[in-house]
Amino acid sequence: MLRKGIGNAVKPQAQDIGVITPYKAQAIRLSVCTVHGCQGQEKPIVVGSLVCSNADTTIVANPQLLNVLISRAKSLLILIGNPYTLAKNQGFRCIIEQCKLSGNLLGVRNFRMKSYTA
Repeated sequence: MLRKGIGNAVKPQAQDIGVITPYKAQAIRLSVCTVHGCQGQEKPIVVGSLVCSNADTTIVANPQLLNVLISRAKSLLILIGNPYTLAKNQGFRCIIEQCKLSGNLLGVRNFRMKSYTA
């Protein structure tokens, strides 16, 4: 994003981008903010790391944390995670379906929502 921009010749600055994860160990390892730690803060661009292998963990099971995460971005929200795992949650199913419909579900071929619901 910093080198290539994000479209329409917009090149964000590093301070415009926030990286958030719901997982404390990831936050420490990546030197980023946890969802709890960024409450009340906003950035033009937010990258949310939702990389997990268990659909019953932290943000997936907690709608309040999901709300905090998705409401931190002023202009652009990028979510990184496994849609097969995340689609087990109703909130994420809606987000994934909207991304798929708008052509913004990247890195996944032939994803079928009905196959991955709980």
